[in-house]
Amino acid sequence: MRAAAYCGESINMIVLQNIWWWLVLIGVMILIHELGHFWAARFFDVRVEAFSFGFGPRLFGFRRGETDFRFSLILFGGYVKMAGEQLGEEEAANDPRSLGAKLVLIGEGPLKAEISALGDERIVITGYMKSRAELARWLASADIYVSGMADETFGVSIVEAQASGLPVVGVAAGAMIDRVTDRIGRLGRVGDAAQMGANILELWNGDRRAMGEEARACALEYSWESSMDALFGRVYPAAFLRRAGELRQAPAAAVLAA
Repeated sequence: MRAAAYCGESINMIVLQNIWWWLVLIGVMILIHELGHFWAARFFDVRVEAFSFGFGPRLFGFRRGETDFRFSLILFGGYVKMAGEQLGEEEAANDPRSLGAKLVLIGEGPLKAEISALGDERIVITGYMKSRAELARWLASADIYVSGMADETFGVSIVEAQASGLPVVGVAAGAMIDRVTDRIGRLGRVGDAAQMGANILELWNGDRRAMGEEARACALEYSWESSMDALFGRVYPAAFLRRAGELRQAPAAAVLAA
């Protein structure tokens, strides 16, 4: 009985150790991911207000330049808070009620609790979505897609919104510079909430449907079918043809060198 009990305790200890190291690994991966956001923001000259190790209230840290490097209460993962990443509270509170609009915030972030505390019935916070079908339903029910993510490297979320027929209001940084033109959306300065609000109103009062249809047409250029057609129909044949030309010229070049 003692041996069996000891064996059970050892197994439990191993399980707990595995869970602990799994949590440490996930935390390190999250921090590396956020470090990528930090360096992307620095590359595009976006002001980083905070780089936090963990979530929740600030415990301690130091400030270097414009960035507050902090350790927070829940030491698991972390986040980067950039200027202009969210609409300002004042702008959201002063949004004309006559529009009858709602602001839907999809996903998680360090400002979620702060925005929820506003108690504004016009703000809907969905949280993180695991189901792509659920995300598609939310996008399909929207009129405009708004993003303040200045470190949007590849613009995947932008293309998803455009594929749902949504015009995009964003910031002139990262992939949005290439993905969003005046025909299918509006871009403003990073960190300028007033300009973002003005762009939203411009699209709201304009022909959103026509702009959304054109945005969807642009997004379809990045579909798997279009990408494969371009890859195997143009890119690979052109590369093979160029290489064949180089090989045909190589013997002549060798003779001339001799």
